[in-house]
Amino acid sequence: MIPSNPYMRMRLASKLCSHGAWIIALVGFAPIVYIIVTAISNYQSGYQQPLEGFISSLAYLLIVAVVVGFLSLMLFAMGAFLGYIVARDQPLEKDEEIEDDERVEITSLPNA
Repeated sequence: MIPSNPYMRMRLASKLCSHGAWIIALVGFAPIVYIIVTAISNYQSGYQQPLEGFISSLAYLLIVAVVVGFLSLMLFAMGAFLGYIVARDQPLEKDEEIEDDERVEITSLPNA
């Protein structure tokens, strides 16, 4: 069910962006683990020279880490921005309204 209130829709989009950023970060962590495990197994089997395998694995790790970090950071920032917009523009709720006994009325003094 899609919320009908525009503020509720923006708040939902904000939460989805924030949760999506964490999901991208976790899913992006899987290839990093795979590259590390592959590099270790190649080193132990003698498939590559130790320095050559380390440098190529480090290059792959940096590329994947930068892309995943950038995408998750941008999505998280978009969620935070949408949350800020909703919090700033949302009208006051009934609990936060000023009651009648707390209102102040300013009247001018009579001229003497």
